[in-house]
Amino acid sequence: MIHNLLISTFLSLKAHKFRVFLTMLGIIIGISSVVTIAALGEGIRQQTVELADSANANEIRMQYTLPMTEETMYHEESNFVFSRIDMKRIQKIDGVACVLPDFG
Repeated sequence: MIHNLLISTFLSLKAHKFRVFLTMLGIIIGISSVVTIAALGEGIRQQTVELADSANANEIRMQYTLPMTEETMYHEESNFVFSRIDMKRIQKIDGVACVLPDFG
């Protein structure tokens, strides 16, 4: 019985070569596309994690700029906007490790 089934299968495959070829081609394309998409997703995930690690994601920079008007277009404010008292208040917030002025 199994012998007859195998012979029938091989004769059917031999009679329908083009259909077998298209089926194999579909399976190959399907598997390769799934593997490619999975590899791209994993690569993008790893790159995102690396960028987040290298970008000091736990660091926040606060910057004050003057609103642009005709009077202040060429004028820069020379005083530091946050006072030492402000910096001490920020330092007391839970989760803040360090507060540093940046004159740049």
